[in-house]
Amino acid sequence: MPTVQTLINNALRGIDTKATTADFLAWAEEANQLYIGPKSRLFTESATKTTIYNVRRYDLPIITRDVTNVALEGDTLLDLDYRTPQQMQKLRERSTAVGEPKFYTQLPFSTKQIEIYPAPDARNSNRTIVVSLVAFPTSLTATTQTPDIPSVYHELYTLYMRHRAYDFNDQDEKAAMELAKFQSRLDEYEWDVFLEGEDEFPTMQVTD
Repeated sequence: MPTVQTLINNALRGIDTKATTADFLAWAEEANQLYIGPKSRLFTESATKTTIYNVRRYDLPIITRDVTNVALEGDTLLDLDYRTPQQMQKLRERSTAVGEPKFYTQLPFSTKQIEIYPAPDARNSNRTIVVSLVAFPTSLTATTQTPDIPSVYHELYTLYMRHRAYDFNDQDEKAAMELAKFQSRLDEYEWDVFLEGEDEFPTMQVTD
């Protein structure tokens, strides 16, 4: 599997720049977290929490980017209905009674928490909540690492690093051209993931 260093070497083809390896690594991570990761379904995870009497809020794993579903375990999994934080507040204002949780919301991103309503009563304490979530991809902090996504997509990193290298050089026209290539390929990647999953994707060719 290609390492980040291999992708950096590919990005440097035909480019004379004073940008350092550390710069390229930072750009690879920028692409990883801000653009490529959010388009991927590879980072679907699940986490479990145990309900506590009269406790509405539960912490999420630090890797959580988004919550896609919350279910309560019983004889079968009971999906909780999503409500916005504002709707949840109105429910709480209407009644603070405890019972079997029916609704959930994801609290503002910085809190890394979900809230359920109503809060569990004694009968519904010590039940398992199953949280389906989308996680951040593994951070790229060393050139010896390999990105999480399949290697057929790795040229996305190369295209983005080329864009950033030209931008670093103040070569605005070439930077814009590489960014357009990257965005076009990223759109294709998202569509391919949506239609067919992430097992097959045409290898992207990088030209100077």
